[in-house]
Amino acid sequence: RLASSPTPPEQLCRLIEVKPDAEDWRNATELVLGRNRFAIVVGSPEDYRTALEILRKRSPAERGVDESLVHPREAAELSAEVRKNSLAEKIELAQAPENIRRAAEGFAKHLLGRVIAAERAEDLDLCDRGITRDGIYKQAPIRRRLRQMSGFEFTLGTEGLKRLRESLTREQQGLMADRANKQVLMDSVNAWLDGGKQGGLSDPRLP
Repeated sequence: RLASSPTPPEQLCRLIEVKPDAEDWRNATELVLGRNRFAIVVGSPEDYRTALEILRKRSPAERGVDESLVHPREAAELSAEVRKNSLAEKIELAQAPENIRRAAEGFAKHLLGRVIAAERAEDLDLCDRGITRDGIYKQAPIRRRLRQMSGFEFTLGTEGLKRLRESLTREQQGLMADRANKQVLMDSVNAWLDGGKQGGLSDPRLP
């Protein structure tokens, strides 16, 4: 039923685009969103009830990223204060049906609107919540290093998908090159051994 909905559900990360001039804040934005970036956004109460029933039936024993579902009305009613130089100013919403977009926008602003993009770790002293580009995060009174979930880099928007594909391609090419180098080494060793045999090095008799 959800697949045939006039407003098919979307993951939050597919609805958030990092602005071109804020690309260097992509990693920090992903770190702050954390698992929330994979939350499912629906556009109507009917779709929400259907998705909630699907979520309820999933086995707790299944492994993977925690599954989350965004309530469309509650998301649209969240506090959406956007402070100056916050991470919310570094993003924009992708094109989507109005109800989906409204819920995603409310949730994203709630998560990012009060997190200040700090140029230096020392600048975190000037805000209640903030993060540096390299992931030093403050939520008063603590500072901590946020770390990316392995395999979940580059998840925001179409540019994120493009970068993910490029990263996987580079990784695959690296593995293929490593395998080729090892094969060359093995071929060289085998050639050396064959040459030794032909020269009589494998003959156990003393000369």
